[in-house]
Amino acid sequence: MDFLPWTLREALARILILVLALLILWLFVRIVTRLLTTPIRRLLRRSGYSDPDRVVNVLTRLPKRFLLGAVVLMLAVVILEMADSFEALLRSTAATLLIISIVLLVNGLIGFFFFTSSQLRRVTGFNIDDGLLPFLKTVLKLLTFGIGALFVLQAWDVDVGALIAGLGIAGLAVSLAAQDTIANMFGFVVIMADRPFVVGEWVKTPDCEGTVEEVRLRSTRVRQLDQSLVMVPNSKMASASVVNWSRLGKRLINVTFGITNTTAPEDLESLLVRLREVLLRFPAVEVNSVQVHFVNIGAQSLEVLVRAYLLIVDMSEFRAEQERILLALKREVDMMQLKISGPSQTLYLQNLEKVLPGLARPEPNAPPAAGAGQGDRS
Repeated sequence: MDFLPWTLREALARILILVLALLILWLFVRIVTRLLTTPIRRLLRRSGYSDPDRVVNVLTRLPKRFLLGAVVLMLAVVILEMADSFEALLRSTAATLLIISIVLLVNGLIGFFFFTSSQLRRVTGFNIDDGLLPFLKTVLKLLTFGIGALFVLQAWDVDVGALIAGLGIAGLAVSLAAQDTIANMFGFVVIMADRPFVVGEWVKTPDCEGTVEEVRLRSTRVRQLDQSLVMVPNSKMASASVVNWSRLGKRLINVTFGITNTTAPEDLESLLVRLREVLLRFPAVEVNSVQVHFVNIGAQSLEVLVRAYLLIVDMSEFRAEQERILLALKREVDMMQLKISGPSQTLYLQNLEKVLPGLARPEPNAPPAAGAGQGDRS
């Protein structure tokens, strides 16, 4: 090697050192990758994955390449002598490759964990609805790429502070102009997270009542009973009181009717017993919920309360069963020869002939007056 010029020998030495450094780097990357991915493998094994190594290899294959490229460039900067401008270029490129490697790894983890709600629950223990996963995954990925882009700009000596300030002002203007849209997007997140209703259920809100047809990013579409389509903004839907009739486990019959106030107490007591027996004959009636009571003495009637739960959720089936029960109750009242009383008024008049003499009429069996019906004979 002594016959070679000094500069050539120095260059060869640097190249050999670089090759040796690359071998050491290769071993270093394998060891570091193994150490970093071991907790992920253990987590996947506990979650029931039979081949966690394959999952880890898929997630880290592309990030490892960018990481290796970044380390190679940094070693080249350290070992080889080069111009300051070229060295700065390599340093910025190496930093960019390192940032891209991290962003790709985080992006892969987000895509893997947020693939389905069952997979997310199995790996992390968090329970999130499937309808909310695409939105959260998109937000997290955009946030990851945005932060990565800021670090890349900083690696290329761009004034990130001024850029962030400018973006902050622009973002404030956009948020003020689109505050309703942003509020509706947050309302969508609340609806998907809280799940007060799903598509196909019958709901009632202060703005509408009907079947939920679709939940979009901006609004919820509800088909009302008259088939009109109402689009309610998600911000309103998330803050409103929502009554979900489709999630009833049972429905209530609550009827109050009056019996004429001339009914004897014994007959009324017997009627209450027989009405309870009628209700218990229907299989759909919840036994422990039956209430038949004499609740009030009104001006014109004796009020009877009939209340019971039917173990029926569907509205049409409930209406049909309620009709059969009410008819059976009415037949029982009729069989006891009692009358259901409604609102009425009775007017009593005395001494009417003194007030209006012309309206006075003779008694039906009174004899005719003298000379009535006889003609003039003169």
